[in-house]
Amino acid sequence: MRRPSGPPIICTAWSTQCAADCGLNRNTIYCYVESKRDDAGVTHEHFAEAFHNAMSKGRQLTYVVDENCIRCKIMDCVEVCPVDCFYEGENMLVIHPDECIDCGVCVPECPVDAIKPDTEPGLEKWLRLNAEYAKVWPNITMKKPPPPDSKDWEGKPDKFQFFSPNPGAGD
Repeated sequence: MRRPSGPPIICTAWSTQCAADCGLNRNTIYCYVESKRDDAGVTHEHFAEAFHNAMSKGRQLTYVVDENCIRCKIMDCVEVCPVDCFYEGENMLVIHPDECIDCGVCVPECPVDAIKPDTEPGLEKWLRLNAEYAKVWPNITMKKPPPPDSKDWEGKPDKFQFFSPNPGAGD
């Protein structure tokens, strides 16, 4: 996880009870809130609320990357992820479902609409694919340029046939 520089940020939106409700200690929450505020420009109160909502639902929700990313691989999402849960394949990215905290800041960053909540119908295949390849592909935490032909692939349907199981370079 990226750590911001400068003085620590104390999140007043969290209480000890809130941390206990989520099964986390205050230090864990502090780290998420701190990195979110400095790395993505979202206020710590907003992130604390999103994190609490995700963690207090009894199971951790996640976002998944679908076929819209194949051969586009635009990495704006990687740059804003506070928990570095993106993994790089040769021609797409995936999200590790056990690391994603359901904050959703990556969703508006994706210009090809490739990131969806796992609660949307029909994404079961993509959730399995994200989970499988996040275990074997390298972690990616820094934005890289997209492939030179990425614009040619934006909006094309049925791109799964072009999916590559090969890993990308990672960081």
